[in-house]
Amino acid sequence: MGQPVGSAARTCYLAVALARACGCDESVVADVFLTALLQHIGCTAYSHEASLLFADELSIKSAALVTDFDRPAEVLGGYLPRIVREAPAGQRLRTARGAILHGGELVDGYSRANCEVASVLARRLGLSVGVQTGLLHIFEWWDGQGRPHRLGGDDISLAARIVNVAAVGALFDRLGGWQGATRALRQRSGRLLDPSIVDVFTVTAHKPLRELGEVDASDVLLDVEPSPAMTAPDGDLDEMLRAFGDAVDLKAPFLHGHSTGVARIATATATALRFSADDVRDLGRAAYAHDLGRCAVPSGIWRAPPHSVIRPGRRYVSTLTIPSRSSPDPRRWRRWRVWPARITNVLTDPAITAAHGRRS
Repeated sequence: MGQPVGSAARTCYLAVALARACGCDESVVADVFLTALLQHIGCTAYSHEASLLFADELSIKSAALVTDFDRPAEVLGGYLPRIVREAPAGQRLRTARGAILHGGELVDGYSRANCEVASVLARRLGLSVGVQTGLLHIFEWWDGQGRPHRLGGDDISLAARIVNVAAVGALFDRLGGWQGATRALRQRSGRLLDPSIVDVFTVTAHKPLRELGEVDASDVLLDVEPSPAMTAPDGDLDEMLRAFGDAVDLKAPFLHGHSTGVARIATATATALRFSADDVRDLGRAAYAHDLGRCAVPSGIWRAPPHSVIRPGRRYVSTLTIPSRSSPDPRRWRRWRVWPARITNVLTDPAITAAHGRRS
């Protein structure tokens, strides 16, 4: 979503505090915890389609998060100038045209794809129906004008309503402090957001926000996780990593099934070479996870003007390009280099490593 590292952890920390302040029982708090962490896990599902309209779909998503699209002044005075300004050289007209002509199509497609993929992924991970429903409703609005099903009021999952308030609060607190957060929440209250939950946030969120100013949310996230903590045997890790790999592989059509295919080839090769069972298992897991960082790179960077690749007996068109230091657009090279770094960020995150060490 084009947000800084740790944004999901901040939202999760606030959402858990907000759920408890609302008097929710621990089963609902547990649903809130996981819904907050996974709310954008399906964002890759519409990346390719968005990249056909915009050169940098991550920049578009980032700008959309801070825009109230019910207010034309914000769209015309904030959203459009920002996405045009941040577009790569030579792509600004294309970006403006895409936003003006296809903005509604983008919102509809992205919301449906993100919600459905996130909900299916939660089911594959064995998470509760509450989490699956929360992710399916994460883009619904209190007034019934959201997506993808235009649900409204109490028909929207409670977990989704709480997470949405926490997400707006966390985002605008980072951008404008407490005043910025409360202003954004009140502006959206009764339209996008449940007004009763907004009221609870404005009364109770000072303390958790102050705490987040003193620590890294990822370092303390497990301290606020509802009990009992979710556990999974080590044998389930393979399917969990495969699920995340499949989600990232939705980034582009030519990548669908890529991580699973790499895992199949890697484990078959390792078995043929008589590697130990543990090494074969670890290679498969590494293959499922090897492309997790790809979601942090705009899809357009993976696509170049199609070029022919010749193989004996056949000819096909490849759209995969690896930028180089000598690329005419050095920004593409800098963005591409984020890919391996983000894999490391994910797999060495304190919350993830601590959870795996405690629960496997």
